[in-house]
Amino acid sequence: MDTHLKYKKQVDDLYELTQVGIKLSNSVNGRKTDEWSYEYASQIYVKILLHVISLQRLLPDSNYFETNAPDRVWDIASISSLTRSVIDAYLTMYYLAFDTPPKEEHDFRKLLWDFHGEKKKIQQLECIGSKADGLNDVKLLAAQLLDKIKVNQFYLTLDTRIQKDIKQGKKGIYLTNTEICRKAKISEKYFKSLFIYLSSYVHTYPFSLSQISELTKDNSGATQLVTTVLDYLIGFLCQSLKKYSSIFPDTEAILSSHKEKIDLWLYVHEEFDAINA
Repeated sequence: MDTHLKYKKQVDDLYELTQVGIKLSNSVNGRKTDEWSYEYASQIYVKILLHVISLQRLLPDSNYFETNAPDRVWDIASISSLTRSVIDAYLTMYYLAFDTPPKEEHDFRKLLWDFHGEKKKIQQLECIGSKADGLNDVKLLAAQLLDKIKVNQFYLTLDTRIQKDIKQGKKGIYLTNTEICRKAKISEKYFKSLFIYLSSYVHTYPFSLSQISELTKDNSGATQLVTTVLDYLIGFLCQSLKKYSSIFPDTEAILSSHKEKIDLWLYVHEEFDAINA
């Protein structure tokens, strides 16, 4: 398929999947669940949708693109950064809500997540020299959460280096992205290759700058690069839609019009090594 035609199809697919995602979100708005991890999943799912919508505002020919915007070069850096944010968010959502560890580990993940959040509040407030009345309350809550972590049976099985990082507030998630991919049935090789590529734009590596300097809106090479990133994005958006709908099984019908595409991406993520052997 011609590169520009492929790009236009991706833009259309992404828009349609986004509308499905919004419909899914609206359909569960106001619903309650007793499972704490699903509450976090809902927050992360909305974050993913907002990233995806913002990214489309950078894509010429997208329905979200400002048609009267001035001519611009392909903003591959922002597109790549937002795509990596979507992928990071999906892996966090999977870790918190869709992995199925034993109860002690499940409880530990919530304690760790909540403790890390309070610890970061303290660090931010102290960094700006805050004298807020509530700072002591935040410190007390963090101390209480840490006490619970220290007696959690799963925590006691962790390597002492990981325990040290946890106590210092350095980790909100104790698994690596690669380990989460393994649990989520996503090829480690596929993930590592896309992560390295996208991270070069996030961190402003020389490789990314050399590519940005050569790209213009009419450059077919730029179109090829953007289509590659959109493949990454669409795949993980499909993962997010599939997993989030599983919280409320009655919503799975909303995905029916795109079931084939969603299932294809789940297959690619899981069987990438075999496909490319």
